[in-house]
Amino acid sequence: MTRRLSLLRVAVPGPLADQVGSLLLLSGAGGVVHEERPGETDLVVYGEDLRSLRLVKERADAALRSAGMVFRMVVSRAPVSADAWRNGPRFRSVTILPDLRLVPARSSGTPPKAAARGSAQGGASSSPHERPDRLFLHPALAFGFGDHATTRLAAREIDQLCAESVPRSVLDIGTGTGVLALLAARRGVSDVVGLDVDPVAIRVARRNARSNRLSARCHFEMGDASSVRRRFELVVANLELRTLLPLVPVATRLVRAGGTLVVTGFLSAHRQDVEQALEKHGFVTRAARSEGEFHLIVGARAGQSATRRGTARKTRSR
Repeated sequence: MTRRLSLLRVAVPGPLADQVGSLLLLSGAGGVVHEERPGETDLVVYGEDLRSLRLVKERADAALRSAGMVFRMVVSRAPVSADAWRNGPRFRSVTILPDLRLVPARSSGTPPKAAARGSAQGGASSSPHERPDRLFLHPALAFGFGDHATTRLAAREIDQLCAESVPRSVLDIGTGTGVLALLAARRGVSDVVGLDVDPVAIRVARRNARSNRLSARCHFEMGDASSVRRRFELVVANLELRTLLPLVPVATRLVRAGGTLVVTGFLSAHRQDVEQALEKHGFVTRAARSEGEFHLIVGARAGQSATRRGTARKTRSR
């Protein structure tokens, strides 16, 4: 049986599209599609649960009004089915790093030749100078296509960590369709675990690993972080604030001695709240980055000697 889709649509002036799109994401939208029109942009959120979309609408409307903006948001039935949405030309390639693009995968799931470069042990480059330039992704309704600012922030941090010294193990909490976990695997990490509570996310992430020939390096598991019984050299959590803060005690426990914790998904206005939560559980800020309204913190255990990251630094992404 073909499943019906619903959508939330809001038309905004072009210059405000990114800001309003970010508020939709913070309100619970998994992904926002930008449909450009002369002088205006339609922001569209698709979903299979009409009630969930209405909740996103209520939260976003309240957030916009508090920011002094009022736009008409409409929730309605979508003109396409779930299958047509997934197979349609709705997604474009996204540049997530200067030398890496996210590319919509073919619906067949056959690993493209370009994704097969590297060793036969999992697709990692045999030389740091032979880095792949594409990751192929299958879209999922509840998630974006890696084009959000916090995904770029986390991707840049993982990329830099791997360039300095490839971590032996990585845990990606709230992996979604696996973008950050797959990036770590492509950058040479041989032991990557992606964790999510959404079975659809795990199914799509595993498919993405197969499409990029990274299944030997990258494993996706369904469950929450409290179920994990091992520690990792690098733990990454790209989650909205209301999910991230309660998770801090668990996430800090999962970082091995001398390891690194990278957290993002929250607004720069809430940086102090996150830093205080980390400090309460024995972590201090080693680096901080921001892009637009969003922030990222790199944490390490308090009293830990200077790591390869060096002293704390604060930079603003261009």
